[in-house]
Amino acid sequence: MKRCIAFCLALGAAISLTACGGGDTEGGLLCEASGIRPDTVLLSVDGRDVSAQRYLYWLAYACDYIADYYDSGEGIQWGDTVSGQSLEDYAKDQALQNAALYATVETWAEDYGCTLTDEDRTAMDREWAARAAQYGGEEAYLAVLARMGLDVSEEHFYTSALATAAFLRDQAPGCSVFAIGEAGLLNALYDAGITMNDVNPDYVVVGEGRSYSLDTLTKATNLVMAGAKLIGANSDVSGPIENGIAPACRALIAPIEMATGKQAYFCGKPNPLMMRTGLKKLNCHSGEAVMVGDRMDTDVISGMESGMSTVLVLSGVSTRETLKTYAYRPSIVLDGVGDIAAMARREKA
Repeated sequence: MKRCIAFCLALGAAISLTACGGGDTEGGLLCEASGIRPDTVLLSVDGRDVSAQRYLYWLAYACDYIADYYDSGEGIQWGDTVSGQSLEDYAKDQALQNAALYATVETWAEDYGCTLTDEDRTAMDREWAARAAQYGGEEAYLAVLARMGLDVSEEHFYTSALATAAFLRDQAPGCSVFAIGEAGLLNALYDAGITMNDVNPDYVVVGEGRSYSLDTLTKATNLVMAGAKLIGANSDVSGPIENGIAPACRALIAPIEMATGKQAYFCGKPNPLMMRTGLKKLNCHSGEAVMVGDRMDTDVISGMESGMSTVLVLSGVSTRETLKTYAYRPSIVLDGVGDIAAMARREKA
């Protein structure tokens, strides 16, 4: 964030949304650097005021994003163009759009009674403190949580949601989307600098989740008919749940394809672009990696076609009977992921 401060200083005087008074500089480093009071109203969205503090937060966020993806090592050339506008204007537009979007979301939340009260916040803090106390403090509790699963950092994960966001960021920087999916997909799109748009988006992006309904399906269909390009996060038809299987992304996007006559582009497995990016993130060759999954038509085939050894686990949707219906085979078949560790110990011995 610190590298954004100098640019925020330069942009502070250029913000032309409303007149911004100087004077008292309480309210955070960004407001202090820009010389704008944090409570200065810069714009109003459906009657909700957006303060300088809120706008400058999103401006710094946009600058940080640009620094991550457009700094070649010789400094950022703010006059360079992206999506037909300079990086400087792009940063300001992104900040404005995000500030306006979140103001709208806050208004909707209040309209539907979804406000988080002081009592709610206190209850959340109390519950966390109580759970932490059971394990001897917060650090001990976090250690317990880590032992419950894979104790690995975020950079070791590369999901179809991240692959979708990366694809859109590289293909159309600054684009807008109408997205159907859960928080993982929405956060990945947001972190890639992609804005939400339910009026005239560049893309309709479909993932998985409980937000799928006839209304969202109809909305997505008409947006595709109006020119938005159709993107699927992954091509899984179904996924395992506790009492059977549930329709997954490929099944959920099929009605939109049928209604519009448009074919979706899938960014996740078995797209070789995702596999190459995953290997690059792991900094290894395909011969040094193993693809583990529960599906023949996405997991095993993507690993095989990328030159990796493959492990099919039977703890998901595949069985030994369905395995026989495919022309290709995995390198190894196991009952579950837990068998991998046992097999590794046997090999080591």
